Amino acid sequence: MESDSFGRRILSRLKGTFIQWLGLFVAALVLVTLARTLFFTEKGVCSAVVSFSYDGVEQGLNPDGNRFDPSEMKSEELVRQAAQAVGVTLEGEDAERVREALIVAGAIPEDALERMLTNTSIYGEDEIAETEEVKESAYFPSQYTVTFRYQDAGLSPKQGAEFLTALLDAYGASFYKTYGHNEAMELIWSDMDYQAYDYVDAVEILRNRLSSIRAYVARLSDRDKARFVSKETGYSFSDLVGAIDVIRSEDLQWLDAYITSNNMTKDKDNLIDYYRYKIQDAERALAQQDARLFTLNELIESYNKTSAIFPNVAGATEDGSLPSYEYTQPSAMYDSLVSQKIACQTDMSETSEQIALFTRRIERLQESQPTGNFEVVETRLGAVYEKINLLLQDIRLTADEFFKTEELKRAVQTLEEPEVPSLWSISAVMGAAKDIIITEALLFGVYILCVLNSVFAPSRKKRRGADSAREDGERATAAAQ
Repeated sequence: MESDSFGRRILSRLKGTFIQWLGLFVAALVLVTLARTLFFTEKGVCSAVVSFSYDGVEQGLNPDGNRFDPSEMKSEELVRQAAQAVGVTLEGEDAERVREALIVAGAIPEDALERMLTNTSIYGEDEIAETEEVKESAYFPSQYTVTFRYQDAGLSPKQGAEFLTALLDAYGASFYKTYGHNEAMELIWSDMDYQAYDYVDAVEILRNRLSSIRAYVARLSDRDKARFVSKETGYSFSDLVGAIDVIRSEDLQWLDAYITSNNMTKDKDNLIDYYRYKIQDAERALAQQDARLFTLNELIESYNKTSAIFPNVAGATEDGSLPSYEYTQPSAMYDSLVSQKIACQTDMSETSEQIALFTRRIERLQESQPTGNFEVVETRLGAVYEKINLLLQDIRLTADEFFKTEELKRAVQTLEEPEVPSLWSISAVMGAAKDIIITEALLFGVYILCVLNSVFAPSRKKRRGADSAREDGERATAAAQ
């Protein structure tokens, strides 16, 4: 019964003041939201969040190993491409004004920011250690917020959102084109008229270009952790490396041997001059290698490894003295010098072999005439050149599929797409009302506590009065006795 009485009293108190509280809550919510939306919401701005995910981004590097520059997202070329895509005409200094209205800011987590702020000085008792701490605390963002003040650029809200979307799309396409395979392959290989060269020159050019292509494919193979196999060509990168090696070791090697053994040349005097130039070039390299070897020998002879002499406590000699042994501490510098010396000697040996080879070829050209079949050489050269072009097509297709499906498919992603800004959009109103809703919820909680206190306070007071009267009665009875 008492609980029912308390419940009725709580409902009675709430019924009396709840309507007033609810009215004040709604009025405050409307007024504060309206004020914040009108006077404190940033107008004329839309933004998007771009995320980068590839090897090296955490070190602030591009996929090619060079320094990553986030300002490339608003380059003049990309700005003009985006403007053309959305039908916006940029004249005169319009492009620069649009670029100034674009702000690219990296998102740095709080823990990374705290690490950077705690290492403010690199000068002190242990400068090297503190410098390393600063290096370790450096943070390179993998997410960037791109903000576009479209009003400053003279665009409408719809144009601003469409332009920013087109800009990020253009950047993604540019990123893939730059760090995908196509541009690299174009730099390594371009069409050549092999018939314009002498046979020896044509074979050497093909061999050198194949070496560059092999190095490129081998790098892709090293980056391929899952042994990617192209669905279009059926090849993996290791397969393509093997195909390149076959052309180099079989086709080009056969041509080289046939041409040199039969003195095949279009111009004997010109080829002799070419070999003489190669000999002179090799002799200059040999002189440089010899000087380097001399320097390395001097450094090795003058370099003393750190050593220490320890007594042998295991036993004494016949004369009573303690024998000793010398311990030499390993040195990375000394070992490096020895490795460089061995490499230099190997290079000198190879250079000397080249000089001897070109000398023998000159002697053969001077002593005899061509004995081979020119038609065979022309046919085999054409076949090798066509085989290389077909292989390059497979490399392009395989690398293109690899970048699209494995390597760069998630390299650049727009996490938050730009939207058409609206002052009265649901997100804008909710953002403005969020704080006042939380505040009102807290105040309502305080109000409920006050109501409960007003209901229970009289009961507590009445109970304390009854207890006091009982104690007074007991004292009076005790006194009368």
